[in-house]
Amino acid sequence: MSQQNHQSFYKIVHYFVSNHNYTFVEVQGVKEEVWLTNVEHPTYPIIRISPKPINTTFFEKDRIVMIYNAIASYHQIDKKLLDIHTKVEAEEELDEDFIQVSINEKSKVPEFLLKAFSDIKMAFSMPDQPRPVFNKQAKARPKKRTSFLKTLPPATTAFLLIIAVMFIIARVMMLFFEDPVVVSILLGSYYKILIVANYEVQRFLTAGFVHLDFLHVIMNSIALINLGLIIERIYGTRKFVIIFLVSIIMGSLFVFVGQGNGVVLGASGGLYGLMGALFVYSFESKLIQQPAIRNQFLRIILINLLISLMPSVSLLGHVGGLVAGILLAIIFSTTKSWGAIRQHTMIAMIGLVVAVSLMAGIDKNVKPLYLLTDQRIYQYAQDLHLNWYADTLSKNLSIFYEGQ
Repeated sequence: MSQQNHQSFYKIVHYFVSNHNYTFVEVQGVKEEVWLTNVEHPTYPIIRISPKPINTTFFEKDRIVMIYNAIASYHQIDKKLLDIHTKVEAEEELDEDFIQVSINEKSKVPEFLLKAFSDIKMAFSMPDQPRPVFNKQAKARPKKRTSFLKTLPPATTAFLLIIAVMFIIARVMMLFFEDPVVVSILLGSYYKILIVANYEVQRFLTAGFVHLDFLHVIMNSIALINLGLIIERIYGTRKFVIIFLVSIIMGSLFVFVGQGNGVVLGASGGLYGLMGALFVYSFESKLIQQPAIRNQFLRIILINLLISLMPSVSLLGHVGGLVAGILLAIIFSTTKSWGAIRQHTMIAMIGLVVAVSLMAGIDKNVKPLYLLTDQRIYQYAQDLHLNWYADTLSKNLSIFYEGQ
């Protein structure tokens, strides 16, 4: 925070506390923002003051609403939150659930705020204020260290743990078996001939949680952390889970109908789905109008396009995940003006699922055949005492190959 913005922030805090009898609300975990209450004030009994620009509340809305609801419930208040920001930007998108305003020494105070606080202009004519101490006793206590995992949303944490456990199992198995590709297949990688011949449709989903090498798992985990922190908090845990899992499945289906036999693994389809959802949200919230956000998206698109065109990378898996994420994010949107778009998108989503499912049902292209790989899958399954699986696999592959 700049020195000027720093002083604007504390001057406005000092103004409400000194001139209008507002008191501090201690909220654990918040930084660089202040919550104030005055239950006697007829219009704005709860105020939040932040040194950040208004547009940042798009990513913090769930947390702000949760804190506001807790304060309002305790004091039995039914008025809207007054959300004041002391960093003024040229383009601002106000949130209809809050009463938002950005003011400082250089900005004009809006009429509605002057009506409630006629002397608010004097806030910025006060001498520079020191940083207030909201709770001296609490400040004196050493801060407790928070586990990194505790800062992550629940579903993001769960997916990361599943990926980590599967990776550890894969690395341990690779110490005993010479063929890492077969190890990945036994753990659930996408392998078309087993889906066609042995009906292992679960591989459309399980492939997203299998990784073999360190670079792959680290890159995908970092991407999942960054996207999960944003997407799960925007859409909520349930919708986040749906977007991630459906995107993995759709990516696998695109690979199934678009190419022959092969092995595909990794969470990239789900990650591209989350990127698609974030892209849609940037339009819904109008964040895309911010040059910094728009430029960042252009960089992300360029980087991921280059990655998708690299050898041994499944372009179809990425495209399928991206398409699913975009469609689901539109369906999950809450903007009233998007009503017609949501209806058409739902129809498009149903049509896509039906079309891909029909194409998958009639697609029998499993070329090239990897007979040594199939034999090793059977052999490794027996070595792991998965005789029931090995016997079923041997029987169904024999029937399939006889038909070929």
